[in-house]
Amino acid sequence: MYDYRSEAEFDRLRAVRVHKPGCETFVGAVDPVPNLFRSQSSVANAQREHERLVEILEANGVTVHHLCDDLAEETTLDALLASRVRIDCSDLPRDRRTATRDSMWNELLSLPPYEKLQLVGSNATLYRHRNGSGKTGDHEFSVGRFDTTSIRFRQPLSNLYFQRDQQIVTDDGPVIGSFRNETRDAETGIAVKGWEAIGGSPRPHNGLVEFFQPTDQTLEGGDFIPAGEFALLGISAFEGETEIPIRTTRGAGRTLLEADVMSYDEVGLVHAPRTADAEEQARKTNGGETAETDMEVMHLDTWFNIADEGVAVARKHLVDSTDVEVYGRTGTGYEHLRTIGFREYLSEKGYRIIDVPFDERAVGTNFLTLDAGKILPIHYPDEDGEYDPARNELIETMRAEGLDIVPDGIGIPLEHLRAGYGGVHCVTTPLRRA
Repeated sequence: MYDYRSEAEFDRLRAVRVHKPGCETFVGAVDPVPNLFRSQSSVANAQREHERLVEILEANGVTVHHLCDDLAEETTLDALLASRVRIDCSDLPRDRRTATRDSMWNELLSLPPYEKLQLVGSNATLYRHRNGSGKTGDHEFSVGRFDTTSIRFRQPLSNLYFQRDQQIVTDDGPVIGSFRNETRDAETGIAVKGWEAIGGSPRPHNGLVEFFQPTDQTLEGGDFIPAGEFALLGISAFEGETEIPIRTTRGAGRTLLEADVMSYDEVGLVHAPRTADAEEQARKTNGGETAETDMEVMHLDTWFNIADEGVAVARKHLVDSTDVEVYGRTGTGYEHLRTIGFREYLSEKGYRIIDVPFDERAVGTNFLTLDAGKILPIHYPDEDGEYDPARNELIETMRAEGLDIVPDGIGIPLEHLRAGYGGVHCVTTPLRRA
């Protein structure tokens, strides 16, 4: 069998892939809105949080793949470097340009994988400038010592550290998706190379399927949650018969079902509860300032997740207010069986729901399930950076309900990583679950 697959969110997590945010993330930290971030943040602090996250995963027996290291296999990363990074020596005297450019390329090719991937993710151009001051100094130095350098980033991939969304991983293997927002488009090509570098070459039924949709049909990994005999895929919101695309579209979901890339008995296409979220926000804030509804419910994992077989963690009001289109497997495809309320469908499957308090909705469902009933969530720290039970009602409830919370029964704070509008679930993609 193909080694990279995920049958259920509650199966033991064996291996994940991550990417520590680098210089490509800086543009999102300083200009959040067009980069899909929630707020400004510190890249240095986000890196430290990411390193701590990796430590916890490894301490819990999870093999952690870093995207840069996977890409460094053979010459994959160097090929990406050549395709996305440029060197401009046009400011130098003509007799120095070629030699300088060649020397700079050799320097880039000798960089460690993480530094190479930061340049790739930044879509960088390196400029070498001639000395304009007239000073030449001690001629025992190389003439290049008197040059200067600048680097330009062109639409850097500030969201690359959210490794969930470039693909879904089904019970038959990974499927590459396509993004709704232009700022993330180039991530899918890098994801394809990452899978190929670890043996995920495209092959039918049991391997990587390159899932290229028409431009108006998009599929993003944060919308996919497998649950053993069935799987869930979040799709657009609907007002009557009118589809309101947010991230993954109904057309993409149906195309996925026709593609024979998974084997679940049933697949549910869950409508994004856009109206219900807006209503709840207005009610809870008494008509005050509200968050962007299309960001609050952009993916299924922003308001729903599975912690164990039969145990979901979700915003109950949203679950009660939306529908799921249920499709059953028939040979190599799926057919529509019925459309029912999402809460009713979960009840039929034997699921109880732990409700996410409204004030904790930003991180409540964005945890990573490590094993049946064992999860790694985010907590809200107090002013001193410590865990405060009063600020983390959900974690206290989940622990009381019998879930194993790691580390130390309290989860971890990710104040800077989550500024990009994501959490632990978003920054990891499962390579293999038991």
